[in-house]
Amino acid sequence: MYTKQNLIILFCLFISHSLFSQSESFTGKMGIGGALGLSTASSKQTSGGVSVDKPGTTAFEFTPSFRYFFSDKIAGEIGIGYSFSKDHAGTVDNVDYFNRMNQVSFAPRVYYYIPLGSQFYYNPNIFLGIGGGNIKYEQETRTSKYQLFNLGIGVRIVSFEFRPTDRVALGFACGSLAYNFNRIKLDNIKNQSHQFDLGINLSPTLSFSYYFQ
Repeated sequence: MYTKQNLIILFCLFISHSLFSQSESFTGKMGIGGALGLSTASSKQTSGGVSVDKPGTTAFEFTPSFRYFFSDKIAGEIGIGYSFSKDHAGTVDNVDYFNRMNQVSFAPRVYYYIPLGSQFYYNPNIFLGIGGGNIKYEQETRTSKYQLFNLGIGVRIVSFEFRPTDRVALGFACGSLAYNFNRIKLDNIKNQSHQFDLGINLSPTLSFSYYFQ
């Protein structure tokens, strides 16, 4: 039977192996891949005992990326992404109206890799996001189109990577600590907002990478 001291020694050996073992050095390796995010939501309105489903929100994001490993623990990445969202703005005479947003973004990141085993990694990262696009607001009598610009900087806290082989990696992320600046402009009218956000995003981002040297 193992004593308490033996269990502590075995635990320390396991942690040491997880932190320092790696099948192949990634220094100098490059990777191409992409991140995909998708979320949908709907609502139900009840009146007089009758329930009617209402359109909700749909959001889609895709970001192809290139990654370079400066060492086994530090990697830099550049991504260029496209995002689209559609929100239900209201219903008039059984006609649904929507607000639509289209945006292109430039997103460099720096990752720090912490091994959790031979194939699993915790990889929090610092990111900068710069984006621009437009938002179209639909109303019963007219449609307004606004110009959009945003800037974000922060740290992605919940981020993991699984490498079934030395060339293929699957990523999962869903949380960040970030500062965001947003500006919406229509002709000469500007609306600016600043936001500091900490939270676990309920719409996780999945990514795929292929590494080579």
